[in-house]
Amino acid sequence: MEKLYVLKHNRNLALRALFGPILKADLLAYFLKYKKGNPHQVAQALGQSYEPVYSELTSFKQMGLMEDEKEGLARVFKLKPLVKERLN
Repeated sequence: MEKLYVLKHNRNLALRALFGPILKADLLAYFLKYKKGNPHQVAQALGQSYEPVYSELTSFKQMGLMEDEKEGLARVFKLKPLVKERLN
């Protein structure tokens, strides 16, 4: 297949092409698939430890890519609508 076709039809691979094979790409792919998540459940889903996931999520929030809210005791993150639209 042509490179453009593959990247268009494989979102995770496209994110890895943009960011490299790092946690950022996996986190963005997770939040494009799921609407929201707390750092603990995201870390479990990705097979990562909590601290690096939480650090990247707070970094995304500081860059203006994500927003968060409290749900009970958990802090839940989600992509801002415009960011999600652009990444899709």
